[in-house]
Amino acid sequence: MALQKLNTLGVLDTRMGDGTYVCSFDFDKHMQNISEFYMTPDLLDDVAEFRTLIEVECARLAILRATEEELQQLKYYMTIFEKNITAYVNTARGSRNRDILFQKFNDSDIDFHTQISKMSHNELLIYAFSTAKEAIREYMATIGHKRVINLEPGEKISSVENHWKIYNGIEQKNFELCRKTLLEMIDYNILT
Repeated sequence: MALQKLNTLGVLDTRMGDGTYVCSFDFDKHMQNISEFYMTPDLLDDVAEFRTLIEVECARLAILRATEEELQQLKYYMTIFEKNITAYVNTARGSRNRDILFQKFNDSDIDFHTQISKMSHNELLIYAFSTAKEAIREYMATIGHKRVINLEPGEKISSVENHWKIYNGIEQKNFELCRKTLLEMIDYNILT
């Protein structure tokens, strides 16, 4: 029964008449593949609560523990996020590229928040974030879409401003700025 479960998870590959082999296993890829089965609209509240607990604490620890190199990496992810979300907003509605750009800016958003979790230097928090990453990705896609769908080219993108506030809060060791901004970003009832 254990072998069947590992086969189902993609950890093992059983070949009839040949044997059972261990597959290369990527936990993040696995979670991405199964996210459609567990992501439901009811999960939004749970994801918001999880993000509030985990990401605020990761930011607090990042302020205390982040290296200069990690800050530079966070800044890099921030600039990629800004580039991708700006390209999305400035692309005409109905364009085929718009869906691709939405996915790119959502991916760069998750990269930014993943980096903050890594900067906490707390292996359990990093693991918890990684485990929930696909649920967080879906959550970000849901609320992110609502926040930018009606923006016109050239309009101010509050998500960009908020991400820079988080970066600056970590760099300047201003936890209150990080906490306040993260809580506003996570709250899916605030759609500005």
